[in-house]
Amino acid sequence: MSHETDNARPWHERSDRPWRKSSYSGEKGDCVEVAVEAAEVRVRDTGNRHRTSLVFRPTHWQSFLRALSGPGVGSAGR
Repeated sequence: MSHETDNARPWHERSDRPWRKSSYSGEKGDCVEVAVEAAEVRVRDTGNRHRTSLVFRPTHWQSFLRALSGPGVGSAGR
């Protein structure tokens, strides 16, 4: 498939996207994949790759990641 033809395809179907699976993924496919590019970060459900992905600005994604690593994260409900 040519790069030009691939670019005409919907974002989630393009073969040139660097999707990475979460290191916390379960074996049942209950996880997310992330594709990071200069202008945007996309997040999709591994079990539903054909569906629409969430799109973030890189600065918002970095803020989200910082918040996840902050104090008290993961301790709710324990």
